[in-house]
Amino acid sequence: IPYLRRCFQLDQIIFSRILKVSSLGESNVDHRIGHLIAKSINPTVGVLAHPGQVDVRITAKAANREAASGLIGPMEEKIRKLLGQHVFAADQESMEDSVGKLLKQKNLSIAVYEDITGGLVAQRLQKANTMHFVEGTIANNPASIQRILLTSGSDFSTSEPEALTQKLAQTVRSLCNVELGLAVHGIPDPNDRSHNLSRGQTYLCVTDGMKVKTCKYQMAGRGHPDQIRMSLNALDLLRLALLGGMGTAHKHPRSRA
Repeated sequence: IPYLRRCFQLDQIIFSRILKVSSLGESNVDHRIGHLIAKSINPTVGVLAHPGQVDVRITAKAANREAASGLIGPMEEKIRKLLGQHVFAADQESMEDSVGKLLKQKNLSIAVYEDITGGLVAQRLQKANTMHFVEGTIANNPASIQRILLTSGSDFSTSEPEALTQKLAQTVRSLCNVELGLAVHGIPDPNDRSHNLSRGQTYLCVTDGMKVKTCKYQMAGRGHPDQIRMSLNALDLLRLALLGGMGTAHKHPRSRA
């Protein structure tokens, strides 16, 4: 590196800060910060879309990392103000890191029901915080859902999808004796065989037994991009619920490490 610097007279470094954004598509991110992207020179601002996530990259050129960070700081502050709670992490941090910290800070445990995501939500929650993730339940057909609901005296056949998802979140919470229940229930379009942005409806719900936070998406696929997208959406719903104070009314009779 010193040789290349001398050879090509490289007297500056390039340093980047990446802000990770959820629940906003690339076009919506561009709508909010497009003027910063268009006018940015040093630092520059750009976006990169992933399934369920958009990265905003702020890049500066300077003599050293400290100087580059000084250029990035004011731009980062502007972007965070425009994107608000949609920014869930930065640089090497992940959604799992963000959720795991919140569960630990609030000392809350969680159980999850999922079908369309095939266990990926449970896997990501376990990675987020093993000590605070208690159990995951996966179902693949109405009979499996009915067996789960019967444990709480609920009936699958008479439930609208959104109400059903709320019952499932309440049920796994009660069965596992935890503070939080999270449910992901998808209804795929049987005629759509695509693996990305498949048609259908997916319902998300997180509850602490008193408060309920829900979300609905007009997509439902078992392809890997769709499962990644929806599992991230589920963790994001949980993150926003925790930031909004869900679970704070609970006392913790159990001792957790």
